Amino acid sequence: MTVSSSANIPKLSLHTLLTLDGYVADPTRIEAANLNIEPLSQYMLDRSDALVLGRPTYLSLVDNGVWPYPNHLTYVLSRHKDWSLEQPQLHGSTESLSTLLPQMTEHDIQNVWLMGGRRLVMAALAEHQLDELIIHLLPITQSSGKPFFDQHHLSHFELIHVERLEQGIVRMQYHVSYD
Repeated sequence: MTVSSSANIPKLSLHTLLTLDGYVADPTRIEAANLNIEPLSQYMLDRSDALVLGRPTYLSLVDNGVWPYPNHLTYVLSRHKDWSLEQPQLHGSTESLSTLLPQMTEHDIQNVWLMGGRRLVMAALAEHQLDELIIHLLPITQSSGKPFFDQHHLSHFELIHVERLEQGIVRMQYHVSYD
């Protein structure tokens, strides 16, 4: 049973792009750059009321100084207490996911897209907060990079939906449960 499946806690979903050889897709590589992956992100935005991301992900997204998701309530998590956000519409927090998610009910948030790096993803799994995993499997290989899972967690993934998309991309949706 997932901890965040309670009616008053938003559903936390993770979206990732994986290559056929099991690496997190690097959009700067030529193989991935030739694919139109914008609709995959739009799919997640359309089904999310809020975003939660780690500070490194936030910093990489605002490299050009403009926040790309102005219409979504966004929380940026960090273990560093001495930093601030330049975008006033964003909320910084040093809280854990298990503390932050119940607080989101004040904003009537029901679905949250976890846009973090592996550290934040592993924390969500360790805290039993991740409810759903959506993988977009790209028809490319890159032979190196970051593997998606680097630690074993006592979680189970139940495949609930598979869909073939344009360009040979496959969307797989999993329900996450914990021992």
